[in-house]
Amino acid sequence: MAKGNRMNPRAPSIRYFLIALALALALPLAANHPPTRPVSIGVVANYDQNLARNANLGWTRLDIIWKDIQPTSGAWNIGPVNSQIDNAIANGQQVLAILHVVPPWLTSDGDIPPYSTTEWSAFVRRLASEFRGRIAAYEIWNEPDQKNISYSSDGIGWGRNVEEPPLFIDFVRTAAIEIRAQAPGTLVAAPAFMSRNNADGADNRKRRILQQAEGTYYPDGQGTSFIDVISVHNNAGSTESADTMGNRLNYENLAYFWNHAFSMRHRPVWVTEFGWRSNAVGDTGQRQLTCQVAQSYSGYRNPSYTHLNDWDVRRAFIFTLWDPSNQISNTIYYANGTPKTVVTQYLQYLPYPAVQQPAGSPVCTSATGFASVVEASTPKAALADFGLRDPAAALPSGFKEAGISRSAEGQSTEVLFADDAGGTISVNVEPAREAARGFLTESGAEWTSGNSRISISGLREGMPIGKNAVRAIASAVDASFGGACLAETIRSDDDAVARLGYASPKAPAGFTLKDAAIESTHLTLGCGADVAAHTPDLDFVWTFEDASGRVIRAGIYRYGQSFEGAHSGERSLHWKGTGDARYFVAYDAAVTNPDRAALRAIAESMDPAFAKAEREGKSTRER
Repeated sequence: MAKGNRMNPRAPSIRYFLIALALALALPLAANHPPTRPVSIGVVANYDQNLARNANLGWTRLDIIWKDIQPTSGAWNIGPVNSQIDNAIANGQQVLAILHVVPPWLTSDGDIPPYSTTEWSAFVRRLASEFRGRIAAYEIWNEPDQKNISYSSDGIGWGRNVEEPPLFIDFVRTAAIEIRAQAPGTLVAAPAFMSRNNADGADNRKRRILQQAEGTYYPDGQGTSFIDVISVHNNAGSTESADTMGNRLNYENLAYFWNHAFSMRHRPVWVTEFGWRSNAVGDTGQRQLTCQVAQSYSGYRNPSYTHLNDWDVRRAFIFTLWDPSNQISNTIYYANGTPKTVVTQYLQYLPYPAVQQPAGSPVCTSATGFASVVEASTPKAALADFGLRDPAAALPSGFKEAGISRSAEGQSTEVLFADDAGGTISVNVEPAREAARGFLTESGAEWTSGNSRISISGLREGMPIGKNAVRAIASAVDASFGGACLAETIRSDDDAVARLGYASPKAPAGFTLKDAAIESTHLTLGCGADVAAHTPDLDFVWTFEDASGRVIRAGIYRYGQSFEGAHSGERSLHWKGTGDARYFVAYDAAVTNPDRAALRAIAESMDPAFAKAEREGKSTRER
């Protein structure tokens, strides 16, 4: 591989997993960080920092919305954010600023990244220079492992294929270069992954984003070298216990770094969103669970179950401070500004700035009025309370019970199974908030059965346990699983691409096909009449490489609403094709000598109407 070019983003996973095992045998974890550590507690808050200070919180996570800062090209509106940061600093807060939401003059939706990092670079440069010494860290994007099929510019998700350049890691690197140049010592946090893999394709997108970061070698460093802090989310969906959420942080997020971005294994971890809805667990439950999970993050509480003593979790931000509109109950203040008991009977017990010590006061037990977690004796007993069955007979060989956690009021439970190589399978049950459509992927399933929402997640040797194993476990747990309405992700081949009415790309002269990832998402028969009306989601990517190591990726994808326009440049082509699908052909960002003829040859092999689409689309040249 020529220096400066990307490796196949999937190839590093096995290689780095083997390196991980070797290092794990050679170096004790204690050499990198202590098994327990204090955890600083912050809050997600865009206003009323005096409330955060009243809760003894010394950090705030502040949204910096690109479209508000730069509403039109060349126009800057720094004033409101400047005031927010001044207010935070005046109230003793250190600031983590999250950068997201693309302005409309660059994209058709705020969650769809632009086709060039040029404007992004200028945006980050201006902020880093303006707020030098006042912003302690920047977080790049928000939950890029979500597709964002709503197209609501809500600041959540990566609204195009994660293999379509510029990649997420290209945006991270661009931001890091500007931040380190303009504000030395300021940290870069990423990738702000979502709390659970309960969005269609989330587990696959996580892997691909991390493999890209691990396998990318720019002239100025490996992709992961531009990330100082691992940032992830850990929000409870309902009434889950603190042990469940601690374990979920590990197996639904941090385990992906272990297996797909091992060079980040010993980076500090910040949980940039966590918390419970008080209307689900009550004020006392919210207080108890917040305290308990902070101790889990410290590596102190039940580490044999959560495995968080293996990670260097240093900071956690409660989601969220306050909602004056009273539309959400994740807050630690009521809509009228009155503090909830999580403030008065937990956070205010911690000296400013609030830090949860591993075994320090307050302890999260009945000594401070906190209820204890109810423990079930066996998986069979734990699941039987919800009308479900023990899946032991359906588990892959080598898996056995590893732990059971149940929420204090008994509405949620988690049963964990593990093998001797570090594989985990989790069966989680919580109250169903609505009869939402479920999903089935290679790594897990989630569905509604009666009044319960059931989910299964499984990894073995760093890879998904496979759909057959997931289906077998789900059917063993719930007899009605076969009739559930699910969005099923199907891994396919070029024949399936043709059956769906599309053409696979052909390698241009001098290039060979190195990899193909072809997935589509269809509704199962349990969805009834919706099946016939459903348009399958598509996510196809092919990777080509020549003898010098130059990499070209070509893709077709369709999910949610499509967006109009075409983009044509020396390094990439992007256009709208058949059936609202989006097409792209692009060199990796590290390739220094792109050949546009190769791009056009691939594009024309994929879509005979490419030339017409390019002419009719709104075409711009890359800078």
